[in-house]
Amino acid sequence: MQKVNQSVILSSQFLISFGAGMSNITLLTLITKWFVLDNYIGIYSFFLFVPRVVLATYIGSLVDKSCDLKRLLLQSMLGTALYYR
Repeated sequence: MQKVNQSVILSSQFLISFGAGMSNITLLTLITKWFVLDNYIGIYSFFLFVPRVVLATYIGSLVDKSCDLKRLLLQSMLGTALYYR
């Protein structure tokens, strides 16, 4: 097994979390500007967090069963790039 550079992983995880947090704040601000009702914030929050909770178990077991984590990482990055294209 290769030695993992923890500082690279921690710094990249920090940047990812920071960017995701900023986009959540931006989307909440836009929702409150576009729609006056608070119900839309609740709907947004529901559809933002429920899939994360539901899919976390499946994705965690998939990663635990995978023997080639580097290939799995590259496939997920490619899938994400194609999805957001």
